[in-house]
Amino acid sequence: MKHKPHVTIICVSFLFLFGFISLSILQNQSTKHEQAVPLTYNWYYSLNGKSPVSLSIPTHVDCYYHKGDTVDLYTTLPTTSIKQPYLRTKIFLQHVKIFLDDELLYTYDGNINTSGNLEVGSGLLVFPLPKDYAYKTLHIQYIHSFDRITNYIFPITLTEKNLTETLLFDSAETIYLNSWFLLTGIVCLLVSLYLKFQKQPYLSFLFLGIFAIIYSIWLLCNTKCLQLFTQNLAFIHHLEYLCFYAIAIPLWLFFYQIVSKHSLKLYCFISVLPAIVFYIVAIILQYMDKANFFELLPAYHLLLGGNLLLMIIFIALLIYKKHPLSQGLLVGILCLILSGILEIVKFYATNIKVTSFINYGIILFFFNLIYALYRPKNLTKSKTTHF
Repeated sequence: MKHKPHVTIICVSFLFLFGFISLSILQNQSTKHEQAVPLTYNWYYSLNGKSPVSLSIPTHVDCYYHKGDTVDLYTTLPTTSIKQPYLRTKIFLQHVKIFLDDELLYTYDGNINTSGNLEVGSGLLVFPLPKDYAYKTLHIQYIHSFDRITNYIFPITLTEKNLTETLLFDSAETIYLNSWFLLTGIVCLLVSLYLKFQKQPYLSFLFLGIFAIIYSIWLLCNTKCLQLFTQNLAFIHHLEYLCFYAIAIPLWLFFYQIVSKHSLKLYCFISVLPAIVFYIVAIILQYMDKANFFELLPAYHLLLGGNLLLMIIFIALLIYKKHPLSQGLLVGILCLILSGILEIVKFYATNIKVTSFINYGIILFFFNLIYALYRPKNLTKSKTTHF
């Protein structure tokens, strides 16, 4: 009975692995049959009313945008075999207007925030075109809401899929990853509840479960899959950053619980303090309209970089003090650190805002953690861990 929580998590993990492989195969098969026409060439680009220049998209322009900058894109739509076409692209903290032969088809001005003002968000934009779209001029106008917004122009595609179909089919792999993180978090919380009723230490599983659930919600927002449930892009934007800025806190509290030596507990306590302070300050600045969550992102990336360094020192201390979980956690924490570094580098090198590396880094961390915890010699050797 004592080891049943670990068995439960192992079963959940292997079910995830089997399902993930199966889903990847099915997704590859389904995308082969999609009718989609990328609108790559013959675009004209104008910044703040200047003379248009030709370009191909997706692309990076040679400047970062500032608050109030207006970008206009023009092209002539081709004829295709798609009977009911949809236009698909992404928006990132921008007001958007879309015209077809000067007729306004779509506008996004934001959503009402807690102060009663309009606030923009980020998300996937998919909306229907009239059936006689061919050879008409498509005009997309972006008005930027913040300084130094990405200089990346996202792909624009004609497709047969509406928003729901796009999210369900094109993001099936992400939705499955999200489901696994959420399920793992719920299982950890249930295990912590079981241990509490058994009058055993339970906080380690509690914080691990909170970490998995927070990451699950963040992933749902970051990949825009939350648009399956709401089109309030400002709400999704806020929830994404509220989760992202909190992600390090339960992880350090988890580490705090699995060690017993006073020096290691003190190290974890000191390491989590900057993350807690930043989280409180970020919320205050956002909801007092002093700064947007996105504008605080560079500072948070510096904080994350510091956390990755602190984790390297932490695992070194575990090895030095011969903690029974040190060898088992080494690979998992290193995967977490490496994927975090790659994610930050990718963000600034490519301006691609959707996560990828860190997903698999956290999965490897969880699998390695389960292995470390379930090794019989670790379960019997240490009376200091809370597992």
